Amino acid sequence: MDYKSIALELVDLYGYWALFFTMFIDTLGIPMPSKTMLTLSGYFLHMGIFNFTQMFAVAMAGSLGGFASGYTIGRKIGKPFLEKFGPYVRITPEKISGLEKWFAKKGIYAIFIAYFLPVARSIVPYLAGISKMAFLPAMSMAAVGATCWIITLITFGLLIGQNWTKLENLLIDYFPYLIAGVVIVAGITFFRKRNNKKTSKQV
Repeated sequence: MDYKSIALELVDLYGYWALFFTMFIDTLGIPMPSKTMLTLSGYFLHMGIFNFTQMFAVAMAGSLGGFASGYTIGRKIGKPFLEKFGPYVRITPEKISGLEKWFAKKGIYAIFIAYFLPVARSIVPYLAGISKMAFLPAMSMAAVGATCWIITLITFGLLIGQNWTKLENLLIDYFPYLIAGVVIVAGITFFRKRNNKKTSKQV
């Protein structure tokens, strides 16, 4: 799935609404290009297409709206909802079980940390509701996590926009080395997997 193309098309067609719905749906656990969208938003901010205040408010509204919805579903319906619909979006029972243990260990701080972890970001809102965590503290921590996550990615996109010419020149200069590195890593990975298969067959 080409997330960059999807994000560009959404922004071109729907502007800020694209950012809102991407953040909302991604937080609910349905795969959407939220990281790409935020990074592009930072780039568009550099180009003068987006306004920072509006962009930040829309992204926050989408993220917190998605979190509140996931929390409510988790509190009202519980774990069966995740177990039934999770596999459709590659959220397996094993991932749910592992994140449940992690959530129980980290407590409310898991909400903040989860914003920087792809799968956890989508499951933690449900787990907060399932565990009957108080709504206001959960939403407060979600607001802190969302703020840090959104500003980090927007800043990254802004820096890309400000330094695009330098990055482009660096890419041109070091492109052959980059390709060579990718080929070497792919080759090492391939031979390791093949050797592991041979070893397992011998055992």
